[in-house]
Amino acid sequence: MSLLIIVIIGTNKASLKHHNYVTNFYLFIDNLESNKLNFKIASIDKHNLGLVANHKNYNLSIYKNMLRLTNNHNQGYLPMLDDVIDVNFTNNKAKTFIQVTFENHQKLTTQLLT
Repeated sequence: MSLLIIVIIGTNKASLKHHNYVTNFYLFIDNLESNKLNFKIASIDKHNLGLVANHKNYNLSIYKNMLRLTNNHNQGYLPMLDDVIDVNFTNNKAKTFIQVTFENHQKLTTQLLT
């Protein structure tokens, strides 16, 4: 009986982590696209997104399993999303997409509206 409980609890924790990744991903997207920050896309390459806000340049890129926002001189950073092992930015017909791969190899993709 105790083995069954452990298996069920382990499954629930894995499921919860999956839901946390999805929730955190969309909270991150919501922050990135917020009117308060007012980011505009300045440049795109596979693993880096250049952004502009209030005449200042920023970079969104991965560093040590974290998606982080830095200024254009890499001085200081703002952690945006944890447990990330890969990020890909693509531009297709004037639309920008982000695909994030988490530590559990789950991939989430959405179009950026900034």
